[in-house]
Amino acid sequence: MNKLDTVYALDQLIRAMGWEDDVNFKDTSTRVTTWLYGYQSLDKHNCVLKSVQDLSKRFPTTNHNMVVVGPTKVFSLCHHHLLPIEYDV
Repeated sequence: MNKLDTVYALDQLIRAMGWEDDVNFKDTSTRVTTWLYGYQSLDKHNCVLKSVQDLSKRFPTTNHNMVVVGPTKVFSLCHHHLLPIEYDV
């Protein structure tokens, strides 16, 4: 997998979807490529370890109570159909 080809392919997809002028997609091709290259070469065990590391960021607080926010709308992508999924969590 070539990084420049991956960025280019993702840019083409964003353009094909008509999202190129949406500020939310600015630098998305580069971010997704960085993420893919960070995970694609890992075996399952190391992928889990990296995920735990990436998702374990903590922020200082003096709060000792549970914080509950919701309902939260979550969007994902069906990896089988490559179609968007919307959840209320």
